[in-house]
Amino acid sequence: MKYLKRPKNQFFKKVLQNLLNLQTGLFYIPSLLSYSLVLKYSYNNKTEKILECIGSVSSENILLGYTGFIFSFIYIILLITLGYFKEGFAYEIRHSAGRNNLEAKAFPISEIQGKLNTTLMVILYVFLSGNTYTFYLVLIGISQMYITWVYVWFLPFYSDFTNFAYACCEFEATCFIGFFAIGLGLDNATIVIVMSIIMQPLIVLIVIGSIEYRKSKILLEKINENNVRNFELMCRKKLLQFKPSLKVVKFISKYYLKYNENIVLVFLAQYYSSKLGKSKQALIHISRISYRGKGIFDNFQIYKCQKFLEKMNYFSSEGLKFKVFIKKLEKIKNSELKLFDSIISLSDSFLNGNGSLEYLKKTFYTTHFLIKTIKKLYTKSLEKFPESELLTEMYGSLLIMLGEVEKGKKFLNNSMFFHENNKKRHKLGSIFADKNDSIMLVSGNSQDFGRIQYISRNMCNLLSIIPEEATSYYLNNFVPLAFHKNHYKSIENFLMNHAEGKLFQNFPLQLCDSYGFLVECRLNIDSIGYDSSVEFIVGINIIQGINRECAMIKCNGDIIAHSRKLSEMLDINSIKIEEENIFGYFYNLDFEKVMIGEPVITETKEKHRKLLLFLQEKRIGSTNIYILYLIFDPIVLDAISAEPSLATQKQKLNWLLQLENNEQTENLSKQENSKLFMKFQTINSPLFIDNESHLLSNALQVVNPNLSKLILRSFCNLQIFIILSFLAVVVSNIIILVSVSDQVQHSIKLEALGILGRANSYIACLTYISRQLYISHAFNSSSIFTPNDAIYYNDKLLSLHDVFREKVNEWSYWSYSRIINEPLLPVYMNYSSPEISYSNLLDVISYTYENVNELLKGYSQKPLFFLIFNTFRLSIDHLQIAFSDLIDSERKALVELESLFLSLFFTGICIIGVFGSMVFIMNWHLHKNLKQMWDDLQSAVLKNSLNIRGSLNSRANKYYDTEDDIYPIEDIIVKQTVSFPHFWHYLSRLSLVVVFGLIIFFVSVFVFFAHAQDYMIGKVDFADAMLNRRVFVYQRNLFLIEMYADYNRFGFTDLYGFSPLFPSNIGYIYMANKMIILRRNAFKRSLQKVIRPEVWKEIFAEIEGEEGFLRYGLSDAVIEIKWECLFLAVNIRKCNLDCFNKINNELKTLMAYYDRTADTADRSSTLSLKSTYESLFYFIIFGLLSLFIIVACYILPYFQKEKNIVKCMQIKNQDITNTSKGNKKHDTTKHMSLTGYVNKSKIKESTKNIKSLLKPSTMHT
Repeated sequence: MKYLKRPKNQFFKKVLQNLLNLQTGLFYIPSLLSYSLVLKYSYNNKTEKILECIGSVSSENILLGYTGFIFSFIYIILLITLGYFKEGFAYEIRHSAGRNNLEAKAFPISEIQGKLNTTLMVILYVFLSGNTYTFYLVLIGISQMYITWVYVWFLPFYSDFTNFAYACCEFEATCFIGFFAIGLGLDNATIVIVMSIIMQPLIVLIVIGSIEYRKSKILLEKINENNVRNFELMCRKKLLQFKPSLKVVKFISKYYLKYNENIVLVFLAQYYSSKLGKSKQALIHISRISYRGKGIFDNFQIYKCQKFLEKMNYFSSEGLKFKVFIKKLEKIKNSELKLFDSIISLSDSFLNGNGSLEYLKKTFYTTHFLIKTIKKLYTKSLEKFPESELLTEMYGSLLIMLGEVEKGKKFLNNSMFFHENNKKRHKLGSIFADKNDSIMLVSGNSQDFGRIQYISRNMCNLLSIIPEEATSYYLNNFVPLAFHKNHYKSIENFLMNHAEGKLFQNFPLQLCDSYGFLVECRLNIDSIGYDSSVEFIVGINIIQGINRECAMIKCNGDIIAHSRKLSEMLDINSIKIEEENIFGYFYNLDFEKVMIGEPVITETKEKHRKLLLFLQEKRIGSTNIYILYLIFDPIVLDAISAEPSLATQKQKLNWLLQLENNEQTENLSKQENSKLFMKFQTINSPLFIDNESHLLSNALQVVNPNLSKLILRSFCNLQIFIILSFLAVVVSNIIILVSVSDQVQHSIKLEALGILGRANSYIACLTYISRQLYISHAFNSSSIFTPNDAIYYNDKLLSLHDVFREKVNEWSYWSYSRIINEPLLPVYMNYSSPEISYSNLLDVISYTYENVNELLKGYSQKPLFFLIFNTFRLSIDHLQIAFSDLIDSERKALVELESLFLSLFFTGICIIGVFGSMVFIMNWHLHKNLKQMWDDLQSAVLKNSLNIRGSLNSRANKYYDTEDDIYPIEDIIVKQTVSFPHFWHYLSRLSLVVVFGLIIFFVSVFVFFAHAQDYMIGKVDFADAMLNRRVFVYQRNLFLIEMYADYNRFGFTDLYGFSPLFPSNIGYIYMANKMIILRRNAFKRSLQKVIRPEVWKEIFAEIEGEEGFLRYGLSDAVIEIKWECLFLAVNIRKCNLDCFNKINNELKTLMAYYDRTADTADRSSTLSLKSTYESLFYFIIFGLLSLFIIVACYILPYFQKEKNIVKCMQIKNQDITNTSKGNKKHDTTKHMSLTGYVNKSKIKESTKNIKSLLKPSTMHT
């Protein structure tokens, strides 16, 4: 019984209990409020101020989207459920604990209502208080008033102080809500504080008065309605009193009989146990009801009370121990029957040839699993009931049947000496110690009162009952018909009021067998309660002493019932002579002497058989029973005839009957010798050992140790292969994931590409603005661009200076990264001379920043020279080359990554091919050995099939109360043999690992990585197109404005005498052609993949919120600028500087748009890449996790199970057959000599005991 075991360490239990108490108590409202806020604002999914909190608290940190909504909803349900069940289960119901536990109570409903009210208050506060605060106050005010009424009216706690405290707290909250409503209506908070302070004494007085008024309405004398809470209030005072009273018992019993409220029996049982000290009676009362059904909280209290009282009564009640013993015995028997069915199923599968290999394996494994389970059940049961002779014999014989002969014999021998020694010392008093005890369990439940629940084999024989039909009998079937009236009622009355003791204890009484014949015995009847059931345990000590018969008669001699051989003794042909007058069968009998209890020797009328008649009068309750004994033993007749004193004759006969009832006559010696003989026969019978000890072991253990070691080694190699295959798949996919992760993270950022592209675009923009401002200043014309525009982009360019310096070491994969720090860029430092020196990009940026500022101060030629001849020239030439090289480097890295993955894939294919060849060879070798093993098993089972059935039938007939064979024995007809295709079974499972891993690998490389690679290439192409477009449009327009300057003799050659740049017209055509190529690249498939719909719309459709030339998309805007530039280039001679205002205005707007949307465009190109990488990541993780689950939870356990099957088939004791054959002759001689000894001493002991009984009276006379 689990509840009898006290856990050694309850630390974890205490910690968990304290955490639950904190969560459902102190932290309940904060947790519920937090989850409700997450639920609300995650559903709205927008950042806003949390109105339910004090101060300006933003909802940004609790915006968790639909995930947060779902999880917070689940947590709220779990928290409410946890609080509900905690209040329903965790409370003290015992009235005896009312003075020590202030929160002890009879019902949890008040606390549950309070918890639900708190829950409603918090949730409504979050979801309703914002818009309908007045309605919220009214609603919670009404609910708070109801809770206050509940605590006042029902007074749930046993302690008056606790009732007052809770009621006062709830009424305080109700009043505060009212005060707050008044203050809210008057828009004055002072009134809330003042009224809350002033009204405190009045609140206390109102609560006290309300509680006292409620107490005055509680009447103990009347039960007016079917309300168990009111009833508990009526009898609470009596239940809490120190002095016990039976009136309380009667009052509760009366209420239960009238209203059938189960919980009141908990009060009754606790009262019996704590106040009256009758724990056994308490257990019987609480066991009258079941804890299964409706009312989960009441059922839990019933269950807790039952288990507590069962634990209290277990060590003092033999009846309760016996009930637990019977329950464990039934569990063992059921498990054994399952084992037998499994063995027969295995045998039939081999016989019929229709069982699949999987079914045979499952059945064989189940068989050995059941064997282990049964051994554990026996071991645990024997630990609790070592005195049970039946358990020890069943376990020992089972061990012998399973082939563990030496262990079984040793166990049986040790248990035999244990039982014999303790019986001699009278140490075994348990009613289940003797396997031959006559015991039955009788139901005491109202629905089947008197029905037989269990009956021992000896009791069945005594009462002439077929064991299979035993449970269809009732107790009245074994009571003479004349005493049926009020029989059950009298027993039930005893059960309800006096069951603390025993109904009968070694009481001499006659029962009727199933045919109505009397059986002399002594009764021990005890009542128990266990697991929602009340039962009687009836133990019988059989009286079979001297030669006699008996009859139960009326006072006039009419026979009510008689023993089986009475009619034969009276020389009557009829078997049953009930309702006949017994005195009419004797010759010249003075029946009056018989009726007054005098021994009378008389003769029968028919054959003049000499008999001694002796009448005993017994009183059971208010009923008198007359038992007439008819003794025909010659020794007794001679002894009584020789005794002149009537009183001495009565004394001798009563003494003789008393001794017989205590089992000190010849019958005891017969039984003890018979038991001893049966035990030796059980242990040493060579038939038992030879026929049963080897049947199951020979049929189920067929593999020699050498073959089993070889097979087990092969299984270990297979398991190692599986693990290596799994690790290969894991490692390869991790390599893929890490490689892709590094490249994806690099592609997401593309820092070098983005920073260099922005620097180049800022340079192109700055040089165009600078040249435009310079020409406007020289021609004294207004300009669309202002110095602030130049300053803005100049600062932007300078901000990249530090970025280049910090990131240069990370860009070592880019061959042109040396231009950042090393002097590789050719520059003209002297505008009056065409001499070239070399500088780096960082210095160029610094010089550009300085020269722009200097140009804006005076518009001199020197800073313009550096900006055009160096900065602009480098932008067109060297920086563009570096940018193109960077693009090529990114694409090359992607190509190398693809090559790496292909190499990994084909390497994995080769490894898998090698592993596949190895596993094929290993599997075939293993298949041959396993086929031999299973063929041997099939032969062994077919050979021993009939003997197995006979052995199982024999055990079932011996221990399971079955007369017929449960497994019919028929001739063996083998229809067909079973094939054992282990090779294909194992290959399919091994292939599962390989194929599944290959699928993961294939999909990772050719699906997800392929998509990721497309997106990475597309991102590079997108960056190439978008960044170059920004640069080319400014560079083309600079050559356009330079065409105007050349026409007006204000070009670079005119200013400085030379120009390292293209001629203006050639430069314009060159940049225009590059723009055409760039537009063609924008329609690449890779670029279209990476562009998200909203960006595609802005490029080729329309830009929302924009007017003018950007309205129809960026592409159309650039085309419009292109046509305007073409128009100006053709008509340059006819234009003045103002003709450039329109195009400059559009360029300025385009520059601002580019600057504003640069980050958005770059991010949009990374979203698809991120999504694909996340898909790859989750696919690999999920795939590897799935593969791990398959390997760890299916493949490896499957092969481990196969190994266990081989271990189970291994022969453990090779010399068992030789041992049993060598001992056969010795055991046969031993038990035969014992039989002869018992038979020879049988007659001598029969008369010896009778004479010894009569000696004391003879000496006395």
